[in-house]
Amino acid sequence: MKLFKQLAAVTSFAACVGIAAPSISHASEPNHTLYPGTKNKNVAELQDTLKEKGYFKNSDVTGYYGTITENAVKAFQKDHHISVDGIAGPNTYKALNVNVKEAANDLGKELLAKGSRGQYVSLLQEKLQRLGFYKGHVDGIFGTLTETAVKAFQSAHNLAADGIVGPNTKAALLNGQAPVQPKTSTAAPVNNVHKETAQPKQAAQPQQPAQPKEVAQPKQAAQPVENVKKADDNVQAETAKPAQKVAPAKQENQNNNQNQAVKQNTQQQEQTTAQNTVNTQKETVKAETNKTQVKEQTNNNVQNHKQTVNANANQNNQNNNAADSSNDSGKTISVEATAYSLSGTTANGTQLNSNSKVIAVDPNVIPLGSKVYIPGYGTAVAADTGGAIKGNRIDVYIPNDQQAKNFGRKNVQIKVIK
Repeated sequence: MKLFKQLAAVTSFAACVGIAAPSISHASEPNHTLYPGTKNKNVAELQDTLKEKGYFKNSDVTGYYGTITENAVKAFQKDHHISVDGIAGPNTYKALNVNVKEAANDLGKELLAKGSRGQYVSLLQEKLQRLGFYKGHVDGIFGTLTETAVKAFQSAHNLAADGIVGPNTKAALLNGQAPVQPKTSTAAPVNNVHKETAQPKQAAQPQQPAQPKEVAQPKQAAQPVENVKKADDNVQAETAKPAQKVAPAKQENQNNNQNQAVKQNTQQQEQTTAQNTVNTQKETVKAETNKTQVKEQTNNNVQNHKQTVNANANQNNQNNNAADSSNDSGKTISVEATAYSLSGTTANGTQLNSNSKVIAVDPNVIPLGSKVYIPGYGTAVAADTGGAIKGNRIDVYIPNDQQAKNFGRKNVQIKVIK
């Protein structure tokens, strides 16, 4: 017998033997809010109850919250003056007269933190919203608003405000604990804080080795000054001596020798200057030649680079034209796109892997099995659905978790090819 029937039988038995039955006001809050796209035993029980009341028209109870189940819930909500949104929440359960007791694993067994997605995140957002901590939309995505709400709830209940929903935070949420009033003592309490996870001690920073002192450089020895005597000095030194009486012929020979020496020195200096000039000209020509070669090589490199860039640009244009021509047919839709990286099996039975090109869609907008072109992602198959994917929204499957987070939330123009 289904869970709903068992609970009804237990309640009737308790009333007969005089045992106090649980109040309807406490039981009216279900332990699970069900959305389109959900598939589990709770959906099967909801379908069974709606079928007994004449709203679920399908012959088989499938356990999948699809269009038939959503329409049945909307019809029931309309007849019982409940907000018609197709979501089986607390008010819908209360109108169905279903008593469900909250379980300890209502928010799942795993830690919920920033980046988490799914049904348990939606339940967390609803509970925080009812308690007045969460002001955003219930979309099943643990983002910055959800993290801020969790920290505020933790601070109000004397828990470590780390934004991670662990066992202590879940217990406080499920038990409906009232916020803890702060003590008037100025001393900060230490032992009364329930931490979600132990914080690791910070490792001591290693000391930096002492820098070696700079070795003093020895002083440079003084350079000796070169004593260079010029020919003119020699001539002056000779003329400074007392005049000696020399024969006219001998004096003439001495003068000729001196003139010859001066002439030779002059010739040597001119030859040295000329050689230095030639060497300088050769070096200049060589430098100019190297400069010209470098310039020519640079021009060749630039020309080759331009040719490569043009070739790549032409290839990209050809690829883009080919992609555009392949996507000319189909219907263009403006949607809000997010990304997810959870592995498993999609709504149509596709097993996700690192090579999968899959998006989650609203089947009422994009039929399952359609091929869809998404700019920046490529062509994907509409093979999955999601509780928060309603109307013009898609969820792109990206195997890498960090890349999925970096994708963020954006508006894109997609094309339904077929």
